Amino acid sequence: MNQRLFFALSMLAAFAAACSTTKTTTTHASPDAGSSVDPNAPAEGTEEGEGGEEGRSQPGATKRTKTGTITLAQTVSVYGSQTYYNAYASAYFVAPDPDATAGTASTCTTSTVAGCTVLDCPGSGGSTGKDAGAVKTPPNAGAITITGGALPSGGLSLTPTGVNGTYEAETLKELAFEDGDELVVSAKGADVPAFAGKSVHGPSNITVTAPAFNQQFQTSVDRSKDLNVAWTGTSAGDVTIGITSSRQNGRFVQVECKASAASGTASVPSEALSKLEVPDGKSIFGSISITPSAAVTFEAGEFDVTFRVQGSGKTGTFTAK
Repeated sequence: MNQRLFFALSMLAAFAAACSTTKTTTTHASPDAGSSVDPNAPAEGTEEGEGGEEGRSQPGATKRTKTGTITLAQTVSVYGSQTYYNAYASAYFVAPDPDATAGTASTCTTSTVAGCTVLDCPGSGGSTGKDAGAVKTPPNAGAITITGGALPSGGLSLTPTGVNGTYEAETLKELAFEDGDELVVSAKGADVPAFAGKSVHGPSNITVTAPAFNQQFQTSVDRSKDLNVAWTGTSAGDVTIGITSSRQNGRFVQVECKASAASGTASVPSEALSKLEVPDGKSIFGSISITPSAAVTFEAGEFDVTFRVQGSGKTGTFTAK
């Protein structure tokens, strides 16, 4: 069951990236004093990394709308005396259609709520704008290769062979890296120009101590209260808390908060949690991930590309009220 859940969460991450066609930023109140969620943490696509900072967007610069995200992630799960390892790599690039109408159903919005980022995609339930016509093939960077760490000697390759030329996730049943390992990404280039030598050092794995999960990897979230999160294990970089509600072929909402991995605690504000729908396990589903991560963002032609490496924390599902 854990492998299916892991793959489903990776697909949700790819879907979130695919939805990011339009961004509307709204700043709300900052977290209460003492919260370890950093309201000044760089937004997705502009954060600082450990290497390859040449060409990275500078503070105060106009945010560019053509973006891409390449993710390498791993999980470590223990069942009794058995330990299971999984890793996956995924990629997605977005170039908004200048002819699209803001009211079309494919338009997603992001907002900043109490220091966290909320992505809201209405899904395919209709359109209030002009007919969007045929869905355009998203851009790609050609074959992408990730090397280093504990990956196979030839690296892990991603090719744009999925639906409409998108990248299909590649999976491994083993660790992809150890703490501090250097991971390097390169691409042959296509719509997104070629790049090489962009590197990130893998973060340490963490053990999540709150919220509590049962043996089915389920937890509960009260959207009217702040969600307290805690972990043990030291790591460079951030811990990313991602909580999503989704309908099949319908609305997708993702709340993402970041905290310093060294802090050991974070609080997801109720103001952000209230944006989620209530999962019922039938038509609305909820997922949660708490993972250490390190990333670098660089420019490839007109694209801002983020290479993110995620360590093992906790992934699962949730019920809410």
